[in-house]
Amino acid sequence: DVNSGMINVRGLEIPKIEEMCLEAEDICKREGVEGVAVIGNYLFPNAVSVSGSDYALSLVSDLATQSGGKAKRLKVAGAFHSPLMAGASVALRRVLVGVPIADPLIPVYSNVTGYQHSQSTELTELFCQQLQMSVRWQSLIENMIDEHGKDLEFYEVGPSRQISAMIAQIHRPSRRRTKATDSGPKL
Repeated sequence: DVNSGMINVRGLEIPKIEEMCLEAEDICKREGVEGVAVIGNYLFPNAVSVSGSDYALSLVSDLATQSGGKAKRLKVAGAFHSPLMAGASVALRRVLVGVPIADPLIPVYSNVTGYQHSQSTELTELFCQQLQMSVRWQSLIENMIDEHGKDLEFYEVGPSRQISAMIAQIHRPSRRRTKATDSGPKL
């Protein structure tokens, strides 16, 4: 097992962050250290979460800061949405094989593709892939708005306003159509 986690990186172009991940992995390889650094979540313009091994994440964090970006460690228990979750993906697939899943009656969007899917067999596979593949959050929200119109309403479940804040970063007009399901402050 490798100590792993995630960091948020903001304020840099996505291709630059992708290069930093590759550079961190290359440094790890040259030093003989197991190193994984991949974008785990494409959140909104110029903001991602990077998943990986602790050492590779520290390298990405340093590179981001040196390039004028901001990096912050997330309080999570692992490198979600990365190759380090392959074992969990296999275990989930074993469980889901025996679970009957019907085709959805409402639109279901995949974190893996950012698009709507309607076949239960396809969704089952995507559920397993999402553990080790990048989340395409920005694409998902953009596609929902494109496919269902600019009057689409979003509902945020729970006390946090992170989803609402990310939607506002992706499509500013939608912030007025994001509803909280609790009594906390609204955006």
